[in-house]
Amino acid sequence: MQFPFLLAVLAALVIAENCPPGPVDGVVWRSELTAVAIVLVVIVAQAITSVTALQMRRHPEDFDRILSSSGRWRRMHTFLWIGSVALVSLGTGWPQIVRFNWGLDGTFLLDELLILVPALLPLMLSWVAFYGIEQAAYSARLAVGKTVAGPAPSLKHFFALHARHYLGVMLVPILLLLAAQDAVALWLPGLSGSGWSIVAYAAPIGLLVAFFPFLLRRLWKTRPLEHGPLRERLTALSVRARLPVRDILIWETRGVIVNAAVAGWVPGYRYVFLTDGLIDRLTAEQIEAVFGHELGHIRRRHLLLRGLIMLAPLSLMFAVELAWPQSVGLLESITTRLSAATQLPLAIAVLALLSSYAYFVFGGYCRLLETDADIFACRMLETETPDEACRVFISALERLGAESGLDRHKSTWQHPSIARRTLALADACCDPQRHARFERRIRHLNWLLAVCVVSPAVVAMFT
Repeated sequence: MQFPFLLAVLAALVIAENCPPGPVDGVVWRSELTAVAIVLVVIVAQAITSVTALQMRRHPEDFDRILSSSGRWRRMHTFLWIGSVALVSLGTGWPQIVRFNWGLDGTFLLDELLILVPALLPLMLSWVAFYGIEQAAYSARLAVGKTVAGPAPSLKHFFALHARHYLGVMLVPILLLLAAQDAVALWLPGLSGSGWSIVAYAAPIGLLVAFFPFLLRRLWKTRPLEHGPLRERLTALSVRARLPVRDILIWETRGVIVNAAVAGWVPGYRYVFLTDGLIDRLTAEQIEAVFGHELGHIRRRHLLLRGLIMLAPLSLMFAVELAWPQSVGLLESITTRLSAATQLPLAIAVLALLSSYAYFVFGGYCRLLETDADIFACRMLETETPDEACRVFISALERLGAESGLDRHKSTWQHPSIARRTLALADACCDPQRHARFERRIRHLNWLLAVCVVSPAVVAMFT
């Protein structure tokens, strides 16, 4: 859901930025069509919830299958939501209504926030609708004797959990960049188009990167993992890996999420997050395997590599500009000759190109890094044989997938499918040559990435 969220938000903003600059007629019917699109998305979410909850009440023993099926329907709902955002942004002229009919163009963040309402409002109302699935899943777990993490989450808690993640962790960085852009345009117009404007945009990004671990700890409701056998076991693994972390935190979700995460590049400011659902539903050795996977992201510098692959396209563009200075003037001459009617399709095409890079290149690279972290975790587990370590980690993956309602054959944006991950682990454990080929592949890609990032400096040295 992370990629669709970013895609929908960025699409709404890009369309708004490139729409014809002027008011539109028929504000009433356009607003009504916008409302219909929002309501339709919520109705479909409620229908999915009603069917899923009914199935779980009738067949609680088929909990895993029903939850997996509902996941597929929710993915269809996500496509519907993105389609509604595109319809409202392109078909109803909502951005023009906000900026020109209501006279809010150029206000500090207010116009952007209102432009995002048709994207965010149906999403938030859909969270309210999907709460019924969580209620039914909790009751089904109790009915078949499965472990639950305390009392059932309330609607308030369920909504806040999603809001903190999507609106806090994912939307706030976008709003920071928009705030910097508006601040420069409103109060420092002389910086626009100069080198200092880069500083104005880079400053909030730098602050966000520096304080992100602390921000995440506050946005996600967390508490330290209590002292005991499990913490001692995880701490021992951290010592064996020579990867100290500032703290091991339990992310309190009341069992809604079964997952783990790591944040922080600097050794003294790293946190590992384990959800309460993961603590309650996995065995100690499975939790240790998941913890080792998160340490693998640190040891193999995956956080840094993810940042570099996001910078790579910008670095290559800068290198081309240095090697061929006339390209900037040529591009400006082409864009100035474009009519207002062609600017929007061009902007959408650029967004589609960047989205393709984010999904296929960035996402594909991240999926390789996940497998790399899996292999690292298996190596760090203290078991009698490598095959036993592989078995423990695979059991943790399968349990995570089952408890989260994931299709084991379905990959996500940044994670391979469970089936692919288990196959890759089995190959790494049983066939050293395949493992060596995988490591060479990762190493070659990392070198290629490094060349892309430093390409502007190389071009500058020889021009």
